[in-house]
Amino acid sequence: MAQVRAIVARGEGAVDDAAEHAAAADLAQVLADLEGRGEAALEDARALIDAAAPPGVQEVGARTLARIGSQAALEALTDLARGGAAEAVRLQALRALRASPLPFARGALVDVARDARAGVEVRSYALDLMRDLDGAEGILLDVATDAADDPRVRAAALDALLALDPARGREALRGLEGAPAVRAALEALQGRD
Repeated sequence: MAQVRAIVARGEGAVDDAAEHAAAADLAQVLADLEGRGEAALEDARALIDAAAPPGVQEVGARTLARIGSQAALEALTDLARGGAAEAVRLQALRALRASPLPFARGALVDVARDARAGVEVRSYALDLMRDLDGAEGILLDVATDAADDPRVRAAALDALLALDPARGREALRGLEGAPAVRAALEALQGRD
């Protein structure tokens, strides 16, 4: 924990590219060492995601848990994604959960997508990750058509629904005649591709 904290602090405080690259190389070595220990590194990785740790350290913990990839590691990432961690940390946890076929990991995506307390970027990312999640059509439709929700979140849900179930997505899109902010946000999303 102390070693990771020191490396993260060095990287965040780097004054030039060389110092930043040196810290990144040291961090990559620590990650490789943790990953090489496999399940034996689980407790160290959990210590890194402690709520009292700085966000940069928590991100390293999330990356380590993702590399370990065991059910216990994914359960810790699920808690992290659902919890009140910093946005970048939650995004890292969600990214790792996307690849898992385990129902609880997929359930975490749904929980975060529906969590109105989560930030727009976190919810939008969870919704985007649901674009290939069979059975998510109803959830995506509910979020896309919720007039009380943030237009950017609704647009992310609609974009994912259009990918997962184009017919249902087009039907929902037709129902957004009175929601120009959602349409504008959807156009911005689709313009990125």
